[in-house]
Amino acid sequence: MSITWLKKQIWTNSNPEKAMSTSPRDIDYTLLARCAKGDQDALRLLYERHQDTVFRLATRMSEDPEDAKEILQEVFLRVWRGAEGFRQDAAFSTWLYRITVNTTRAHLSQRKRHPYATLDHEPSFTEDLRDPWARKQLLSALRQLPPRYREVIVLHDIEDRSHPEIAEILEISVGTSKSQLHKARKYMHSLLQGAMS
Repeated sequence: MSITWLKKQIWTNSNPEKAMSTSPRDIDYTLLARCAKGDQDALRLLYERHQDTVFRLATRMSEDPEDAKEILQEVFLRVWRGAEGFRQDAAFSTWLYRITVNTTRAHLSQRKRHPYATLDHEPSFTEDLRDPWARKQLLSALRQLPPRYREVIVLHDIEDRSHPEIAEILEISVGTSKSQLHKARKYMHSLLQGAMS
């Protein structure tokens, strides 16, 4: 099964008067519905479509690509198990982000109980910074943020998510998302200023 085949199926099986588009959202919903019926190929396609996004977010939040690989696998296991209960009134991407955030939190909580099981790796997003010193300072400041601040700043400034999306993903209010982002940026600024002096 391929995405092209799936698009064709969506198009040919739809009512001509209400022809379903083959938007990424429709494809995700169709794949998830197939997962709910036990279709492992559909899960594989969801994985292929979203693995980079989940891995990137897990790496940024966990600060460890090896941990992110484990988180990635756990996220899609949870997608498989939760496919039947997915409500289509929510965006699939928001649901997937929430699963990723919650899985990462659980993994980090477990890692705190077993601190010697981790290695020190840089998150992949820092490779965009050309100056090694700036990259090191930014990474250091990001690591020092409280987890909730780090989650909001990663989702908003790096993953480009809106405050309503962040609120839904983290299960907080929009006002809390804005407040935590403001505090996180202020905290980052002070940490980076301290590093420059």
